[in-house]
Amino acid sequence: MGGRQSVQTDLHGRVDNESTSDSDEDAPGTSVALHSGSSVDTRPVGFSVSHLRTHRGLRDAPTRRSMPVLQFLSRLSQDIKCPICKKTVPSDEAEIHLVMCLTRPKITYNEDELREDKGECSICLEEMSSGDRIARLPCLCIYHKSCIDEWFTRKNCCPEHPGYD
Repeated sequence: MGGRQSVQTDLHGRVDNESTSDSDEDAPGTSVALHSGSSVDTRPVGFSVSHLRTHRGLRDAPTRRSMPVLQFLSRLSQDIKCPICKKTVPSDEAEIHLVMCLTRPKITYNEDELREDKGECSICLEEMSSGDRIARLPCLCIYHKSCIDEWFTRKNCCPEHPGYD
């Protein structure tokens, strides 16, 4: 009379039903009243608080490991600084921009020795005097050779005629 039915679950959520006699000695677990006179004893087999923490930690571990990936993906939606021309471009245009920067022909120049004073170099703002090594660009602008070489490490265009990058 008045037997109890307990439901046990194993690690995989399978249910194991067993009948027990009325006794005041209940194993640890939670008891939920279904209707008057009966209850279901839930006794997770092999579960402990530390096990739950460990199990939850394992479930959350891929999320923690994927944080750098998520941070990387979020950066893809931000603007990107081009490593070639140093311009900031929207992420959705970055691939096209990089291809254009990589395939853009390098500006060539004629190297010469200046025979007469020609005013100031617009890069260093110093006078270009007779005997200085100069570079003449296709647009016919002239600069100190060392100045334009250093300029081309940062930009691949004429300082005075940048055009559309």
